Amino acid sequence: MSYEITYIKTEGGVITKYFDIVTDSDIMKSMKERFSSDDKVSSYRYVITDCSNVERFEVSPEVMRESAKISKKVAIINKNIVVVAIMPTDLQFGMGRMWQAYAYETGWNTEIVRTSKEAEDWLRIKLDRNLTFRNPE
Repeated sequence: MSYEITYIKTEGGVITKYFDIVTDSDIMKSMKERFSSDDKVSSYRYVITDCSNVERFEVSPEVMRESAKISKKVAIINKNIVVVAIMPTDLQFGMGRMWQAYAYETGWNTEIVRTSKEAEDWLRIKLDRNLTFRNPE
């Protein structure tokens, strides 16, 4: 498994960090894991997908389309999720834009950025300037 998911319950956040080699299977497994529970999904305010530690991104356009289909189903449960993807390479950025185009019908506010700082700044502007992106200790 080339990812880890962190739920920031106090902020309604979900952060998926990918690393090493990311494949179609990793993307689909993480989507199913994040979005399997309607109760969880209804509490989400933001979703961050972070590919900044990925060595090889082996994800197909077909999986981007499938991921967008899942997102459309999730949007029926929660129309208010704000989504940002950190995609530092040109390939990742392009695939992120592809997902964004396919997922347009979700109605979600989405952005594709290159760095964590851009993602956090954007979410603070869109949602709440006091977001920490961490669970309280």
